Amino acid sequence: MMKSLIIAITISAVCANAQQFRPEPAATFQRTQFAQSPTEIVVGDLDGDGFPDLLIGADPNGVRYLLNDRLGGFDDVSTSVFQPTRASAYGVSIGDADGDGDLDFAVAHDYWTTVQVCLNDGNGNFTDVTSAWSPAVPSTPQALTWIDIDGDRRLDLFVVALGGNALFRQQGGTLVDVTATHLPAGLSVPIGWRVRAADVDGDGDQDLLVFRNGFTPWLTNDGQGHFTVPPASSMPAALPILTGYGDFDGDGDGDQDLCTQDRLFLNDGADHFADVSASRWTPIVARAAFTGPQFVAADVDADEDLDVLAADSISRQFVSINHHRQVSAPVAPVRGGTYPLRFESQPGYAVGSTVVLPWFALAPFDQWIPPFGHLGVDPAATIAGPGFPIPAPGGLTTVVLTVPTDPALAGVTLYVQALQVGFGSAGFALTNAVLDRVQ
Repeated sequence: MMKSLIIAITISAVCANAQQFRPEPAATFQRTQFAQSPTEIVVGDLDGDGFPDLLIGADPNGVRYLLNDRLGGFDDVSTSVFQPTRASAYGVSIGDADGDGDLDFAVAHDYWTTVQVCLNDGNGNFTDVTSAWSPAVPSTPQALTWIDIDGDRRLDLFVVALGGNALFRQQGGTLVDVTATHLPAGLSVPIGWRVRAADVDGDGDQDLLVFRNGFTPWLTNDGQGHFTVPPASSMPAALPILTGYGDFDGDGDGDQDLCTQDRLFLNDGADHFADVSASRWTPIVARAAFTGPQFVAADVDADEDLDVLAADSISRQFVSINHHRQVSAPVAPVRGGTYPLRFESQPGYAVGSTVVLPWFALAPFDQWIPPFGHLGVDPAATIAGPGFPIPAPGGLTTVVLTVPTDPALAGVTLYVQALQVGFGSAGFALTNAVLDRVQ
């Protein structure tokens, strides 16, 4: 059956100038409702299965917990494995707070003078330890982030509140207030409405990115946990509060790039940002039509590059897939018709050609194979198709399968993945895997 399905495969077109980030149709995540009035989305592998999960702060409904179903969606398990959180969850941050190898989280709740801390048992179940962990914070906290300010491998905590900004250093399991000695004087209150820890300047320590509409300050770390304000010219001007960050260009240098709903800025490694929106970013939605404030970077499709999830305050959700290395199917296979597949490798900005080895399978697989990526097709039920090049700089080749009319193919699920040769430091890299049911 498999041989009859892929026996007729041709390279029908070689395309150029595709963009790296492109929004998926709304139906892609239609079954996953993130939250009512979301205030913040954070991503991490909370249950230790190798796939990114979501914690979503919401006003007035507290925190929601969504587990990755490994099929491109998320299941809400808030009530089954999650202790209730307080209402009005404005800021959420995840990190290994207690150093036991799993991800814990902290929440900033409006109108409180403490932050909520919940520890993970390693299987994605959380216990509230606020009374033992949380220090007093300035009134009405709005945002927070775990951050290792001094490289001692213990997570510290930075809090933004209407009553002031505060920095707490972890010492022997206790959070000690070091605001007066470690933060620069004269910071605005609040300094912003979203805060992230990231190595912005590429010097190996964690800096602080703080977002507010029209103003994105960042605080640079001296490596010992003392923060100063760098020159304003090093950051793109007038970024909105709805700004995401991550290593979007996949250059492996660890520096943090920035995105908004309609812009993409790449970091040159020296905290200067180039606007590459025209060539590499398709707007998720027009800025005037997006009632923020949430962006989060996550590898949604398990191809080891960062995609972008977004949700706005009226509960709409969006996903923009990173096509840095990608296989996609614009239409489902139909018996007697054709099945086009798009294979991409650094679309529009490739500097060298890549060879693609496509695989077709009747069953999925689930195994990470470092350094190549995630294998999503069953080797025991796989046939390799003919290899073909993806030329630079276009970085996109379309191939077409001719689908036989055989009635036995109706309802058969086909899985497609590819190995790209000449990609990345290892020389080989796996794409995402796609699945379609023959119509």
